[in-house]
Amino acid sequence: MIDLEDRRRMVKGWRGRRLLACRAADILDEVVRELGADNGADLPPEGGLPPVSQAVKIELENSVANLLRMILALNDGHTSGSRLQRF
Repeated sequence: MIDLEDRRRMVKGWRGRRLLACRAADILDEVVRELGADNGADLPPEGGLPPVSQAVKIELENSVANLLRMILALNDGHTSGSRLQRF
């Protein structure tokens, strides 16, 4: 696991920024996939969970991919077409 000091060190170099950006995008992808679902471990919010359509999830996934693509392009100029292809 990366601690705060490691993350601060990594963000100063292009390779570290690339790794951190990809990991952050992976986490956001996981969050988007699970929107609208619940494992029952917590009490639901008042009024229940808001409905989330598959179309909205796809748009959010595309937004994550686009943000990562822009960050990588500005960081080191390289993006992976196979990893970032969505839309």
